[in-house]
Amino acid sequence: MKRIGFFGFLTIFLLGALSQSVLADAIVRNQSMDSETIAEFYVSSDAVRLELEIGLGDLRKFSGLLPSALLSELGIGFTGSYADRVNAFGETGIQVLADDRLLSPVVEAVAGRERVVRDEVTGQPVEVADGDAETVVHVSLRYPLTSRPDQIQILNRFSGELPTIGFVVYHDGVYVNDFRFLWRSQVLNLDWDDPWYSVFEARALLRKNSSAMSGFIYVEPYEVRKEVVVRPKDIQRWIDLGLAGKDIIPVEQQAAIKQQVAEFLRDKQPVTIDGVAVPGELASANFLRRTLTSSQVIDPPEPLNVNSAVMGLIYVYPVDIALPQDVKMTWDLFDDKVTRVSGSAIDEAGPLPTYLEPDYPVLHWQNFIKNPTLREYADLPAAPSAVLRQLGLYQWLLVVLAATVFIFGVYTLLRKQRSQGAVLIGASAVLMVVWFVTAAGQLKPDEQRELIEGLLKNTYLAFDYRAEGDVYDALDRSVTGDLLTQVYIETRQSLELASQGGARAKVKEIELVDVSPRAQSANGMSFEAQWNVAASVGHWGHIHQRNNGYRAILDVAVEDGVWKLMNIEVLEERRL
Repeated sequence: MKRIGFFGFLTIFLLGALSQSVLADAIVRNQSMDSETIAEFYVSSDAVRLELEIGLGDLRKFSGLLPSALLSELGIGFTGSYADRVNAFGETGIQVLADDRLLSPVVEAVAGRERVVRDEVTGQPVEVADGDAETVVHVSLRYPLTSRPDQIQILNRFSGELPTIGFVVYHDGVYVNDFRFLWRSQVLNLDWDDPWYSVFEARALLRKNSSAMSGFIYVEPYEVRKEVVVRPKDIQRWIDLGLAGKDIIPVEQQAAIKQQVAEFLRDKQPVTIDGVAVPGELASANFLRRTLTSSQVIDPPEPLNVNSAVMGLIYVYPVDIALPQDVKMTWDLFDDKVTRVSGSAIDEAGPLPTYLEPDYPVLHWQNFIKNPTLREYADLPAAPSAVLRQLGLYQWLLVVLAATVFIFGVYTLLRKQRSQGAVLIGASAVLMVVWFVTAAGQLKPDEQRELIEGLLKNTYLAFDYRAEGDVYDALDRSVTGDLLTQVYIETRQSLELASQGGARAKVKEIELVDVSPRAQSANGMSFEAQWNVAASVGHWGHIHQRNNGYRAILDVAVEDGVWKLMNIEVLEERRL
């Protein structure tokens, strides 16, 4: 249990709530990850390299690659020399052809090891404890090239029932396809000038992140945002970024490239809001690491492959109303390479993906939401006066005092001291009236609930605004002045997720589960409260969502006649 300021609480929530976010897009589990054998092909100018993970159930199918000693140990019969068996595998196992010329494989390594455990959607390796993965036979093969071919053909030529092989291909560091099954024949057309554009003839093997450029518009309360994903190598065709002839973008060059690309794109992809052209303000420009399920800012910087390096840029557009009716972004960067751009218009209903082309360059969002979620400030219960708050500390003492005076007054009457007894009984009545007024001026249980729920909602709502002045003014409704500046600075930083290029989280819903009073002071009260928070953040075409539950002690106080949050002590935090 720890005691923190309110800004610290929000930082805990927002950084924790979105660090393991759930992708809202529908991504299907990639069953090729379950293949008994995994094949990774790496195409370069001098060879096609094949890394195989052969499951124990496929060893007989791949026996030509296994050394004689291992075959004997496994009880698998064989004939001929090892070199002959490897050559036969290149003809009747996995064939690799370069411009219709059959390549001969060379085995570079054979070893037993644990299987690489991969993400079931992306195929990216994930860490597991030693001994938790099954044992496989790893074989490295090399198919030498004498020249750069225009086309590579990969064939599954096993006789009888084909082994189940999941495969992926990389060309000079660029992954060409997402993990898929290797069937009879796959034809890959190679672009040696820019491997990003190397592509399989089968459309089913087109990778998800295949567009060299992407554009997104987000429409949220009081904010329109344009996000652009581009490759510096593509932008190099419009402006000189100093990438000509380079294979790697060194760290020391990346800051200058980000600035150049941001300035070049500032006036590109113009945006109109309700028919009015609006200039954008650059919020961030970063190099990204992208997978099927996420896009992360590369931090700290690292040298990047010039062919696969991508940047994400965010531009923000001011909106004076809660929600516009019409937003358009016109894509104006097309050439012989960039002929199709993926795009999406995103609002609270979710993304509406599309493709932009020279004849259809406008990404258009229209407000078809009949009942948009526009949160309004909650009205708080009226704060009692300073006198009533002070008396509230002694209201039960008033009852005891009134009862004591009344009893003494009755005793006095019985002793025939009527005038004195009447005065005492009257005084007890006055004390009871004061007690009644004091009790009536204190918060009832339903008002206490209304107060805590309203303060939480109003504090989160303040950060729906983009302009600093608007956020500061809105926050002043709910946080005491001593903490206001600190809350503003720390919470603003926590809302802007560094790992997502400055995309800002939005709290969508707060559910107060329980609240109970703990203590009372002359200026405020302390409560133990339990509530749930639903938040989301949109970036790079995706919407991530997260629900968290909290239990905390909230201190509230009256400032200038208004209830405000003064401090918070987090007792429990859990993911829902």
